[in-house]
Amino acid sequence: MPSNCCGRSSRGTDASVDAHWHRVAASGDVQGKEPVACQAAGIALALVRLGEEVFAVEDRCPHMAYPLTQGVARDGRLICTWHHWEFDLPDQQRFLQPHCRCTIYPVRENDGAVYVQVDPENLPPPPGGFPRPDLTKSND
Repeated sequence: MPSNCCGRSSRGTDASVDAHWHRVAASGDVQGKEPVACQAAGIALALVRLGEEVFAVEDRCPHMAYPLTQGVARDGRLICTWHHWEFDLPDQQRFLQPHCRCTIYPVRENDGAVYVQVDPENLPPPPGGFPRPDLTKSND
């Protein structure tokens, strides 16, 4: 497990050679207050930059599975815009209710790219107990 297991970004390590690291975006694409949608190993993710760090969270609020990519980053928190749940990503918890957490994945930035570590064989339980959609299957 990398030292940045909380989902915080680290720089300078060649993430592309480590197992289960997936290139998901260019670093320059993760800016501003709106989360960026991406996928790694069939898991829908939301990338958000808070200060200098990039965080990768499962793109589902644990409350009602609303997409966190529809949220906004403000004051160091990711806010779900459906019911206004706020997540303090550096502390991995819901603001004011620490028992409610979104699923955060380790992140690395290297050579202008964002990598997320997702091991499809060892996924954490889905947030809120809602089943994950299978993004590996085609709708054809």
